[in-house]
Amino acid sequence: NEAYLDILANDLKQHRFAAIVVDELQTSMAGDEESMGAENNAWTRYVAKRILCNYRQDALFPADRIAIYVPQEGPPQCP
Repeated sequence: NEAYLDILANDLKQHRFAAIVVDELQTSMAGDEESMGAENNAWTRYVAKRILCNYRQDALFPADRIAIYVPQEGPPQCP
């Protein structure tokens, strides 16, 4: 849904969210033979990378598989 993704991208660029709570974000792509590989790659390409261009990891809770991302300062630092 490109219209939704465009809104999300703009919200991230504008730092609309004070914090984003999600699993720790990865930028590696999965192979086609992997279970849910296409879904992983879509999430990585259209969501995770856009978050990481505008937000930085502030806290990580590995036992709970949760990370907190906060707005980056300065120009975007994209993976």
